[in-house]
Amino acid sequence: MLDPVDRFTPAAEEYARFRPDYPEDVVRICARHAGLNSADTVVDVGCGTGIASRLFARHGYHVIGVEPNEAMRACAARAGGGPEYRAGKAEATGLPDGCAKLVIAAQALAWFNLPAALTEWRRVANPSGACAAFSHMPGTGAWFDTFMDLYRRFVNEDARKKLASPSTEAAFARLKESPHCRKLELHELLSPQSIELATMQGRAWTQSEIANSGVNRAAFNEALREAFESLNVNGRAEYAYRLVVATWRPND
Repeated sequence: MLDPVDRFTPAAEEYARFRPDYPEDVVRICARHAGLNSADTVVDVGCGTGIASRLFARHGYHVIGVEPNEAMRACAARAGGGPEYRAGKAEATGLPDGCAKLVIAAQALAWFNLPAALTEWRRVANPSGACAAFSHMPGTGAWFDTFMDLYRRFVNEDARKKLASPSTEAAFARLKESPHCRKLELHELLSPQSIELATMQGRAWTQSEIANSGVNRAAFNEALREAFESLNVNGRAEYAYRLVVATWRPND
């Protein structure tokens, strides 16, 4: 496997432009579980280009995004929106003890050394604080089936093995086994999408397996265009991700 930090550098700009936002219900679920009040500190570990960081900042929370990849962190800083960003890892944030009311990980849980990360989040969370992780998962239907068909068509088997991402489903399952995940609750939401061709093409290149595979970009985008012609409704692709949200208490 490529290093989980460096592999996202080629995708940073597309990630910032094309990755989807999260539903507002994510904030509601996390805030209720953590008992968040206005101006409480939320730490977003593995924050990438700051999509979730900005979402929580819009709700009035003080957000610190922690991200080890310089290119992703630079995109987050350019986008503004209120959060502050620092270099650091999920397993070693560099933040002081008990500084956060809520620690979150958005779309990144599978990339961490989970035992070390959960130990670190327990340290960073204050005694009454909470943690949450959430991630878009593939849904069902023609768009997801088509994308996987194209992935297998354009990325050869050796590259697929080398670039395989760790299982997000397995990472969520492992939370149940950790002594640092007390009062664990799992929620599943739908995250509807309605996107035009350019976004579909751009979003494909946010996948680290595609971005690092050496696939001919023009050929892959043309194949996506052809697929879009059969999938679009009035010029847009309509589908829905599954969004899994886990919340827990690290110190209870």
